[in-house]
Amino acid sequence: MEVKTRCLTNLFGYILILSVTTFGCGGGGGSDASTPNQSLSTGTTWTQYAAPTNDVINNVYYGNGKFYAFGSGNTSPNTNILFSGDGKAWSAIDSGASWYYYDGAYGNSVNVIVGLYGSMLTSSNGSIWSYSKYGNVSIQGVTYGNGKFVAVGMDGLVLTSNDGQGWAITNIGSANIMYDVSYGNGKYVAVGTKRKIFTSQDGLAWNTNNSGVDNVLYTVAFGNGMFVAGGAGSILTSPDGSAWTIRKSDADITCIVFGNEVFVAVGPGIIMTSPDGINWTSRVSNVPYHFSGIAYGNGVFVAVGNYFASPTQVIIYYSDK
Repeated sequence: MEVKTRCLTNLFGYILILSVTTFGCGGGGGSDASTPNQSLSTGTTWTQYAAPTNDVINNVYYGNGKFYAFGSGNTSPNTNILFSGDGKAWSAIDSGASWYYYDGAYGNSVNVIVGLYGSMLTSSNGSIWSYSKYGNVSIQGVTYGNGKFVAVGMDGLVLTSNDGQGWAITNIGSANIMYDVSYGNGKYVAVGTKRKIFTSQDGLAWNTNNSGVDNVLYTVAFGNGMFVAGGAGSILTSPDGSAWTIRKSDADITCIVFGNEVFVAVGPGIIMTSPDGINWTSRVSNVPYHFSGIAYGNGVFVAVGNYFASPTQVIIYYSDK
């Protein structure tokens, strides 16, 4: 099982919560069923809650029974990591390190958070975090799938690890920028650079595919046998990660996740859902929030971002319908 989330980098934060069943942003193995569980939310009703910090919150993921939300320190010298078991009641812990963090994943009993200038935080319990650094290139996205962590970033950077502790560094070309990576259908898929989508079976050898769009892509998810990618003005789908079809060209998307047989996409002021990645329904629109990340765990989705009018205000939303 893959548990990860990564979407477009954002400044300052709020948290928005939606009750449903899935994996983290970027997908997961998904399910063979095609009908949503009607006892779980499909993301139609949202309620706002308060958050315990004014720190920068860029992203969120779920691992080992908890949500972890993070970004960079605003009210303290180091980066605070928020954690919650249910997505509604949150506490903060000092990570012991500064810098700016973009994405997180959980696998093999290890939490991994990646960020600016090769920064990485790891923890086995979510309470005590260790800092390490891998070069000076920013690591933008990380996922766990098929027993392996794969992280991607700027300048063609790719890192792989079986245990989240020792990492092998490779490069697929300095002109290639990757913002997100996901695992499904036996391969890793990474998106970012205009017109390029990268695929790999082992995280080491990568193939380059044509996305068919000039726009940058920020997110990719997998579910029900389909990869769905989104970015600046585009949503694309592919059954194999290699051949892509443009499905929507009028929405800016920062994150897509799959759960309860539904894809959920978020972006500046919007939340949309789709049963297949092809046909989309607007659930929230024209709200003053910029959604930058979303994850699933314990029956709820948690989305994070910032409030346009007051960037340091953290906001929480919850949905059980």
